[in-house]
Amino acid sequence: MVNVLAPYLDALSRNEIYKSGPDNESFERIVSNLYGKFFPDDGAAQSLFSFMNAAKVYFSGESFNVDLKNTVNRNLLKYGLFLDFELQSMASILKVQDTLLPMTAYKGDSLAAINLKCFIPGLMPSKAGYYTIGMNYVVVLDDMIAARAESDSLELEQGEFYRKYGDKRFERFWRYLGLDLSLQKASEIYNRLLKKDLGGKNFAYIKRVEELNTAIHETKHIVDQIEHPELTDLYNNYRTIRENAYFEPLDEFAEKVAGKL
Repeated sequence: MVNVLAPYLDALSRNEIYKSGPDNESFERIVSNLYGKFFPDDGAAQSLFSFMNAAKVYFSGESFNVDLKNTVNRNLLKYGLFLDFELQSMASILKVQDTLLPMTAYKGDSLAAINLKCFIPGLMPSKAGYYTIGMNYVVVLDDMIAARAESDSLELEQGEFYRKYGDKRFERFWRYLGLDLSLQKASEIYNRLLKKDLGGKNFAYIKRVEELNTAIHETKHIVDQIEHPELTDLYNNYRTIRENAYFEPLDEFAEKVAGKL
């Protein structure tokens, strides 16, 4: 079932569905019913169908309801699986390899952290982890953590470090924050810290550090939103600008982020 569903959702995430019209809807009904059979839950088939339809109409200019994706994931989590779905990018169904933090109550809310691993062929996002909106789950991507740890290990072993920062727009961004940093200086600082923290350590240790650092970093975002809900929109605006490397012009950053601090 997963081998059929995962590549279809991956194509759907980029609006690359090979069919259209009634045949497409008929196929999705079949897939949804099979999903409900293999991953039974009350309303499971309809929840997947609604999610797929919402993803399709998104490319027609309508908004996407993230709750529909969360409903699918709450069901998949019962079976040790998780859908990593990013519109206009990629999708993959991953297995839960480890629970880093079980669902834990915190100040009237709750949060959890899980480590996911690829177990079927598919695309993976470039990021090492993220937090979900509307579910309060921190997701750590084991395959990307391993790739990052391998890169760190190689740099430490060879004593030759890659430049961490290469986009000149970072310098303008840092200046706007009042930081006197060049790309070279920032990269040198990063490399010195890398040697200090991980020099002489084996791969397993480095991978575990990367995993925990990612989990703590993403968990902090959820905690911030629980403790300071008034800053949620502010942070989401910053994340959108940052993830799109949208540092130029800086008017949008000034208006939506810096001006509200």
